[in-house]
Amino acid sequence: MVIGDCLHFAVEFELDHEFGGIWLFGKFCYWVKGKQIGNYNLGTSLRDLLFQMETIIRDKGKRTNSELFILDSVELFNRLNDALYSCNSCIYYNKAIEETWAKFNVTIPVDIFDEWKLFLIEGNEKARIIIKMPNSNKIIEEELKLEEFDTVFIEAYKELNKLYEKEFRKCENS
Repeated sequence: MVIGDCLHFAVEFELDHEFGGIWLFGKFCYWVKGKQIGNYNLGTSLRDLLFQMETIIRDKGKRTNSELFILDSVELFNRLNDALYSCNSCIYYNKAIEETWAKFNVTIPVDIFDEWKLFLIEGNEKARIIIKMPNSNKIIEEELKLEEFDTVFIEAYKELNKLYEKEFRKCENS
């Protein structure tokens, strides 16, 4: 199932033929401007992914920061990455904690996104998604419409939750 527009922003997922009931084994990825983000073919537990998505959904509408938004993509990536993934000696660490910069991280912490890093920041008129590809120092930036990420992401969450609820009810009734 593809939700959104792969040439702009989309979420794609599918259940494996043998999906393991409530584990919902399957495949998942983002699409950003025609680029597949995440290791779709590796597969994962969509149930685990579903639960991790809730944190990203809670940050809807809170991903603005005028100081960070004006930075070029490399500086923005480096500042967020260092503050969120490096040790607490980073010069921006305390500010990141105080301003909860984790809200800019839209990488779902599951195996299919190992090695990928994605940050989303919104301005007054548009959103910027910053992507670090695995095994590369290349940083890509794409522009999205305001709230486009959250609209698609939440719709994908709802569809995955329907699948989970269906399997959960089957499990309870067994």
